[in-house]
Amino acid sequence: MYKLSAELMKDKNVAKVSLFMDLQKRVSNMMKSLNYVVYLVIICAAFLAFIVIYNLTNINITERIREIATIKVLGFFKNETSAYVFRENILLTSIGIIIGLFLGVLLHRFVMSQIVVDIVSFKIHIKAKSFVYSIILTFAFNIFISIFMNKKLDKINMAESLKSVE
Repeated sequence: MYKLSAELMKDKNVAKVSLFMDLQKRVSNMMKSLNYVVYLVIICAAFLAFIVIYNLTNINITERIREIATIKVLGFFKNETSAYVFRENILLTSIGIIIGLFLGVLLHRFVMSQIVVDIVSFKIHIKAKSFVYSIILTFAFNIFISIFMNKKLDKINMAESLKSVE
């Protein structure tokens, strides 16, 4: 192949010779590099989702400590108290997922339109499994944090919480 391309380049009527194998190698290397960037963005987004859900849950519990203590005093079981508190988090997570998927599609289109490479064109397409994975991961974070924060609910001292003045 390279001998043939060298022979063709000697001809005065030939301006340039490109080998498809070389182009394929360059594009393959670019895609590998781009995959690392995509993985980094996914990991950062996962950490951000985890931190946001944790903070929302922590604020929810901290701000409603008297209400939770009252519910405990009234005789609600542990699971009922947890469901009362975490039901709101599940609703907020669901709303966040819906809005996040819509905004994510718009952001994806914008980013893909900004990637301009002279020899490669990117198709603007998101597979359905990407949506499914993001939904599952977000709910998994929510469940994990709910389990972790359940210990904080158990540690709420009913007498001390109800004595405190707001």
